[in-house]
Amino acid sequence: MANTLIQLPQFSYTSLDFDTIVNDVKALIREHPEYNNEWDDFLESNAGRMVTEITSFIVEKLAARVDWKTKLDKHIKAYKS
Repeated sequence: MANTLIQLPQFSYTSLDFDTIVNDVKALIREHPEYNNEWDDFLESNAGRMVTEITSFIVEKLAARVDWKTKLDKHIKAYKS
């Protein structure tokens, strides 16, 4: 495997839901041969798929928490002024 970094795709911060994250990771793996040589199937029983789904779940929950906290801080700031 080469020691070069790949260009990560642009993504929308408003579409950080589970299915979108999983699909983005799958597309990233399909588009880059350095990953595609190691992992070319996306079966439900694949351990890599499990790790992808767990990570996607965690990212989705963190994104929801950040969104909630940002909105809460905005309302508190508006209330104080």
